[in-house]
This record gives sequence, structure tokens and C-alpha cells, in this order.
Amino acid sequence: MRENHGESYKSGRSPEYAAWVNMIQRCENPRLRHYDRYGGRGVRVCTRWRRSFPAFLSDVGRRPTREHSLDRYPDRDGNYEPGNVRWATEKQQQRNRITNRSVTARGATKCLEEWAEETGIKRGTLAMRLSSGMNPEQAISRQVGPKTYQFQGQNLTARAIAAKAGIPHNSLLRRIKRHGSVVAAIAHWKANGRGKKTGRSSAPMTRRTER
Repeated sequence: MRENHGESYKSGRSPEYAAWVNMIQRCENPRLRHYDRYGGRGVRVCTRWRRSFPAFLSDVGRRPTREHSLDRYPDRDGNYEPGNVRWATEKQQQRNRITNRSVTARGATKCLEEWAEETGIKRGTLAMRLSSGMNPEQAISRQVGPKTYQFQGQNLTARAIAAKAGIPHNSLLRRIKRHGSVVAAIAHWKANGRGKKTGRSSAPMTRRTER
């Protein structure tokens, strides 16, 4: 790895040179702490970069800031090679970890966190949609809004239906969940004395006088 390129890892003059050395070590030195995440699972440094630091520097460029480090992207399981390495911030590195789910849509592959930021849809909502079988294009395109129900020929929110029917909003939601439909929920409300529990006397309670 020694070359007359005017940069010295030991002197600390070049963070790019340090990154180059560490990249090769991660892939080739079994004694390194995290070797199992790199060389141990087949990650390699391409021949062009392995043989030449100037070639690596020419392809990757100088790191933009002290906060940037090497990251394999867009293929986090791929090799260190042109087109699959970037200088990335810690935030970008975190998003590119194996534990993060990548989704391809609109001609781009991004982790759920990135799609959430771009679309304004919560990450958990995107994950739930994908888990339910919705394809990526639909999952990231469908706008988030209050759930609506069919009522009197219209699509209305539960709050709007509750106002029309004269039912407390929370009571309506509980009955829809219990009985499966708006019609059944309203019918149950009316059948039970507009929400009063059956079996309980409607006579006014008298306060007991303590002696």
C-alpha cells in the first residue's frame, strides 16, 4: 500500500489516506475488530483502489467535512468500488445500515426514514402499509388523512357523522369498532336509550344522609 503520493496516514495529514487504509484493513485483516462485518462476509476493495490511493482519491474526492466518513451506497452489501462509495454524514450512515429497510419506488431506492421525510408520511405508517401488502408506489403516494365512512350517500369522517346523528364522537367510534359499521353503531346507540346502559334505573339518585 506504500506509494509516493505525498500523503501520510501516520502523520495525520490526510484523513482521506487514513480512510483508504482503514477501508482495506476492514476487508483484509481478520484481526480487526469488525472484520466479520466486512471482509468476513465477502466485502472487497476493487483492484483499482487496492493498488492505488491516488486512484481512490480521484474517484471519491476529498471528504466534505470532518463529520463525513466512507459509506457503501447505494448497495450497502456491495464492495468498495466506483459508484458504490460516498462520503456520508453519521445520519446518512445510520440510515444505510443493514437493519434499515430499503424501498424502491419512483425509480429510486431509499430507506423508510428517507421516504417518510420526502412524503410527509410517518415511517410507521409506511411500514404498516408495506406489511399489509401494499406495493411501494401506492404506499408512498397515498395521502394520509382522517378515515371516512359511508353515511347518507357521502364519505364523511366519524366526527361529521357523530354531529349529524347527535352522538358523541368517542361513543360512535367505540360502537363502529364493536359492531362493524356506522349503521349498526347508530342503531345500537338508539336501541339502548341513546347511550344509556340498560338495566340501570333512570330515576334520580338521592344523596344518602350520613348519621
